[in-house]
Amino acid sequence: MSFLYTLPTTGQVNFATLLTATSTSSISSVNSQLTTATASRSRLRGVLKALKREKEKGKDGDLHKGWLGVIQAAEDYLPFLVGILKGVEDGSLELKGEPVFSWRSTLSKNQNPMKPSPRIEVYGLRSDLLFVLTTLLMALSNHSISILSGIGSYELDTTLTDAQRKAKDAQLNSAVDCLCRAAGIAAWMGSAEGIGRWEGMGKEGNAGKGKGKGKEVPIELTSEMMQALHAISLADAESLAIRRLLSLSKTHSYLTITPGPPLPKGHPSPSILSRLHLQVRSSYQRGLSLLSSSSLSEDFKRYLVEGEQMSSLLAYKWLGVDAGENGTKIGEAIGWLGMAKEGMKEMVGRGLGKEKERKRKRVKEELEAVETYLKAYKKVNDAVSFQTVPEKGELLAKVPSGISACKAKTFVLPEPSFQSSSTGELDSAIGDLQIDDSDEDSD
Repeated sequence: MSFLYTLPTTGQVNFATLLTATSTSSISSVNSQLTTATASRSRLRGVLKALKREKEKGKDGDLHKGWLGVIQAAEDYLPFLVGILKGVEDGSLELKGEPVFSWRSTLSKNQNPMKPSPRIEVYGLRSDLLFVLTTLLMALSNHSISILSGIGSYELDTTLTDAQRKAKDAQLNSAVDCLCRAAGIAAWMGSAEGIGRWEGMGKEGNAGKGKGKGKEVPIELTSEMMQALHAISLADAESLAIRRLLSLSKTHSYLTITPGPPLPKGHPSPSILSRLHLQVRSSYQRGLSLLSSSSLSEDFKRYLVEGEQMSSLLAYKWLGVDAGENGTKIGEAIGWLGMAKEGMKEMVGRGLGKEKERKRKRVKEELEAVETYLKAYKKVNDAVSFQTVPEKGELLAKVPSGISACKAKTFVLPEPSFQSSSTGELDSAIGDLQIDDSDEDSD
């Protein structure tokens, strides 16, 4: 399951006080459109504040609904913001000064855990664009968690009809799609067109386009963080894709009285499964390598470390099963599975960060499967094969490269517009969340 992001909140902005039309004949029309753009941004701000309050109250059901509301509110606001940027760039709009936006950073390490992270001022219209996109990709990732919570462990539900199981499979695919969309947004932001363009615009002589020289840059607006989020979102998507691939086999294992070797007919190739998990591990490793651990929140850092460890151990599990199914590599099978067992026992025995009981349960389930295969292969080796179990270093030298099952969905900025297109849908998604548009610092 993906990391549950705490979404940022933002201060209030009135575009009519920041911009003006360069043509006197269009002032009235532009002011009306800027008012509409301000209302759209205020709506996003209000949804974020309401979501924060619901989280503080522990209302998880409202949170799941709220993430979809944030997605729709952000997508509704983006065309307005892109239109304003285009207007400034083509000269039809003029800035009255350097726009300053305040956003609350939620990925950086909070120096005072007893209080919310402080607001950070960011400069230029593009800084608001980047923070809105960051919020959107986080909401997409969180929405994938909501989808997974809704389907539960459906693979183990023996009462489902084929049609119901296919519907659950489709929902799982939707969760993968959310994460691939998030990865695409992160990739765009980490590119020269995204954060690179913002970083290349200084404050002087670039009013509204720069980032404010000498000002603090939140971790969310660094190319390293976006490249890391691209890798992490893909790792999460790959993990779900593996679950989807194994769904029918998991059902079969649950219905079988004595699960274990040999693998049932139609089971996905253990060699392929091992390489898929190795790709997940590689993505988590890339995410960790791009980020300074001193600047990350402890929960986020632990999530990445645990993700890397678990994907490694699952790769070892399937490398062992692949060797065991081969029939002539029983010694290797015992070696790989022994490594997986050792690592999983260590994970069960220590803290596992947030949702540790859920995580411990999952690791225990995998550990039981590993022990089942290991016991079976040891029995064969002791009675028939008599093969030497290779040393750990010898096995690690044989680790293959990973393969990918997912790719990021290409993100393209929406067409510039001052016209709202989804207000009705947004009202439905927000539902009963109580939106407070005051500008108190508690947001």
